Amino acid sequence: MSSCCPTTVGPVSSDYKGVGKHEKVDDMELYVVGEGDKAVVVIYDIFGFHPNTYQWCDKLAAAAGVRVVMPDIFRGKPWPVDPWPPVGDLMGWIQKEGTEEAVDRDVKKVMPWLAAQGVKATAVHGFCWGGLRAFNQAATGVFKAVGTCHPSFVTAEVASAVHVPAMVLNSKDESDEQMNAVEEVLRKNLGSDKLVNEWFKEVHHGWCAARGDCSDPVQKANMQKALDISAQFFKKHLA
Repeated sequence: MSSCCPTTVGPVSSDYKGVGKHEKVDDMELYVVGEGDKAVVVIYDIFGFHPNTYQWCDKLAAAAGVRVVMPDIFRGKPWPVDPWPPVGDLMGWIQKEGTEEAVDRDVKKVMPWLAAQGVKATAVHGFCWGGLRAFNQAATGVFKAVGTCHPSFVTAEVASAVHVPAMVLNSKDESDEQMNAVEEVLRKNLGSDKLVNEWFKEVHHGWCAARGDCSDPVQKANMQKALDISAQFFKKHLA
């Protein structure tokens, strides 16, 4: 596994309060917003339940007309927002706390809960580290579509296992070589109609999640553009 978070920009402070609610499934907390029989499961970045990620979920639910569910995979103990750059073994922590097995365990708790709420079609979306785990989940055949913003660790090999519609929104900090190879594989597997792949060269890794500064007009405009693309993508492929 390569390094995570290719930016020196740290998470921002925000006083945003989510409009959704918190539910419990066994020992796991869920952030839930929106309603209906279509849902998007969001896998957050290393900073967990951050105000910016709540905001993304709230806006996506409203714009796409779906239920959005974000499980607390880290069980209330995400990587600390301060200091950044990180002090300590971030990669070791991810490999312990953010394993494919841990995410799979929690998705297997979320899916029956969603079915009990009347959800009939589900997609998965991930930020940063969560982008890799979203792609891992997409390869299982459980989800109808997969999306990611500023992904970490997504490679051509990972992408080769995905055969559902995919959306990849890259920042200026992702590797051109790596992500162009991902696009090539996805385009070959899916065709152009089932793939959205765009670069956001004005903004840094993390701009849609904990590192996004809504007071900056460039970042805010790019957040909104990414949100609009995401809402359109999920509406299309959950129809």
